Amino acid sequence: MILEYLLLLSISISMLLSTDKIQDSPVALSTLNYEYHLERQSLEIQDIFQKKLSWKKHNSSTFKLLSQTSPVWFKFTLDPSSPHKNFLQINSEFIYLCEVYLFQNESLLKQYAFGAGVENELRNTELPQRLVPLDKSNYPTHIYIKIFTMPTLSVSFVLSDTTQTLAFLENKSFFNGIFYGILLFLFIYNFILYLYTQYSAYIPYLSYIFGITFYFLILDEYYIFSIWPALYDIYLILFEFFSMIIIVSMILFPIVLLKLKKQYPTVHKILMPLLALYIILLLASMYTEHYGYIAYYRNLYKITSSVSIILLMAVLFMALDLARKGKRIAIMYSIAWSILILAVVNYIGQNIILDSNILDARTYLMLAIVLEGLLFSFILAYQIRELSESKSQLEKVVIEQTNMVQTERMFTQIAHQWRSPLNTINAIVFEQMMQKELPDKKSWESTLNSIEDQTHYLSKTIEDFQYLHSPTQGKRSFSISEAVNESLKLLATELNDKEIEISINIDEDLTLEGIKTHYIQVLLILLNNAIDVLSKKEGQKKIIIESKRDKNYVLLTLEDNGGGIEKSNLDKIFDLYFSTKKERSNMGMGLFMAKKFMEISLNGSLEVKNGREGACFTLGCCHV
Repeated sequence: MILEYLLLLSISISMLLSTDKIQDSPVALSTLNYEYHLERQSLEIQDIFQKKLSWKKHNSSTFKLLSQTSPVWFKFTLDPSSPHKNFLQINSEFIYLCEVYLFQNESLLKQYAFGAGVENELRNTELPQRLVPLDKSNYPTHIYIKIFTMPTLSVSFVLSDTTQTLAFLENKSFFNGIFYGILLFLFIYNFILYLYTQYSAYIPYLSYIFGITFYFLILDEYYIFSIWPALYDIYLILFEFFSMIIIVSMILFPIVLLKLKKQYPTVHKILMPLLALYIILLLASMYTEHYGYIAYYRNLYKITSSVSIILLMAVLFMALDLARKGKRIAIMYSIAWSILILAVVNYIGQNIILDSNILDARTYLMLAIVLEGLLFSFILAYQIRELSESKSQLEKVVIEQTNMVQTERMFTQIAHQWRSPLNTINAIVFEQMMQKELPDKKSWESTLNSIEDQTHYLSKTIEDFQYLHSPTQGKRSFSISEAVNESLKLLATELNDKEIEISINIDEDLTLEGIKTHYIQVLLILLNNAIDVLSKKEGQKKIIIESKRDKNYVLLTLEDNGGGIEKSNLDKIFDLYFSTKKERSNMGMGLFMAKKFMEISLNGSLEVKNGREGACFTLGCCHV
C-alpha cells in the first residue's frame, strides 16, 4: 500500500507543477476591453443594429453575471492596426447559451454557438475549450457575444495567438490527463478493496469518485459532448444528477465511516429527512429545467444549494467534534475536508466575487479533490486495519468467553456422565454392607470387578473431555463417523435422561482434513442447542444426523423436530451475541464460534434452514 501512495504522491506533485504552467501561460496576458449591454428582454443579433442600445464600458477581462434573468450582450471592437490574434477564448463554468458573431464593419463573417440552450443543428461541438478561431486574412472589426448562464457566475475573455493557445491546451490536457488518471486509479484500487473487505464505507467513497469524475467531464464539455453531442440536450440534468451523487456521497461517507448515527442519534434523525428533501428538490429542479421553467429552476437551485450547505456543515461539525475528542479517523477526515473547503471557497470567490483567473481556481480545486481522494483512501485503509485488529481482539475475547461457557457445560455433562456409575458403586457398597456375613471369594471378586468397571468408565469420561478441550494438535485427516460417535458418547447420558432419539445415517468411509476437536466442538454446540430446544417439547423428540457427498464436497446435516427458527432470525442466527434463548446465562456465542471453527479450522461452511419439523444445520467440508 505504501508504494501505491508514494506513486500517487509523485503524480500529485506533477499536478502541482503543471498548475504553475497553466497559471504562467501567456494566454492570460492578452486581455481586452469591451462593452456590454443589459436588458430585461431577450435580444437577437438583428436587434443589435436595428435598435439604439446603450453600451457600457468594462475595463476588466472578467465580468460578473449577477442576478442574470436574460442573456447579456458583449461588444468587442478590434484595432486592425494592432497585431492580429488567432483565437478568442471564453472562460466560464456552466455556460447555458453562448452565441458569437464575427463582423467586419457591418458584414457578418462567421457565427458560432455552443451550450445546452442552443438548438442541435446550430451548435458547434468542435470548438475545444470554447476557443473561437479568428481568421487573420479576413480579420473581424467587431465581435458580438450573447451569453446566458444558469447559476450566478463570472465570465472572462482572452485574445491569444496560436503559440499561446497551443501551450495552454497542451498544459491543460496534461493536467486533466493526470487528474482523470488518478481518479480512475483510486476508483479501481478501492473497488478491489471493497470486494475484498466488503466494508460499507467504500460504497459512498466510490460513488463520490464516480460523481466527481463525470462532473468535471461535463464541465469540460468538449471531452464528453464531442463524442456524444446528443447529451447536450440533457446537459443541466447530467450536471445536477452528478452534483446529487457527489453531495449524497459526501454526506453518507462520514456517517458510515465515523458511525455518526451511533455518536449523534438525534442529529442523524434530523439529517436523513433533510437529505431526502435535498434529493426531492434536486429532482424537481431537474424537471423544471428540462421542461423550460427557468424561473422555477433558478429558485429551486438556490434552495437546493442552501439545503446542501446545511447538510455538509452539519456533517463537518460532527466530525470536528469527534476530532476534538481525539478520534484519529475524525482528525484525518477533518484535515481532508479542510483542504477541499479552502479550494471550494477559493473557487467560488474567483468565479463570483473576485476579479481573478477562473482557470487557476478550477485547477487548485481539482488538485484539492485529488489530495482529498488520496486522504480518504488512506483513511479507509487505516480504518480497515483498525477494524481488523479490533476484530482479532474481539474474537480472542469471544473464544475465551466461549471456552468458559463450554467448560461450565462440560462440568455439567461430566456430572451427568458420573451420576449413573457413582450410583452403581454406591448400590454395590450398600449391598455389601447390608450382608450379615462376609462374601465368599468369588462373590467378592465379582463385586470388585463391578466397581473397577464403573471407575474405569469414570476415568474414560475424564479422558474424553480432556481430549476435547486439549490444545489443538493441528490439522489432520479424520473420520466423520468417528467424530459424530465421539460427540454423541459425550452427551449420551443427557440424551437418555431427556429421552431424545438419535437417528444416524453416515457413510463410514467419509473423511475430512482439519482439526478434529474443533469439528467435535461444532457438533457438540449444535447437539446441545437441539437438546435445549427438545427438552421443552412434549411427545417424540428426535435428532437426525445424515451425510451426503457431492463430488469432492461432504455435507453433514443435523435436523431436530423442535419446531424450527423464526424466519426473521435465520439471517442473524450466527451473529455474535445473538440468541433466541431467554436465559441470562446464555451469551449468544456458540453458533458464532461454530461457524468460525468451520470456516477457519476446517475450510468449510456452516449453514442453517428450517426443515420439515425443525432447524436443519448443514456442515460442509472438502472430502479427503
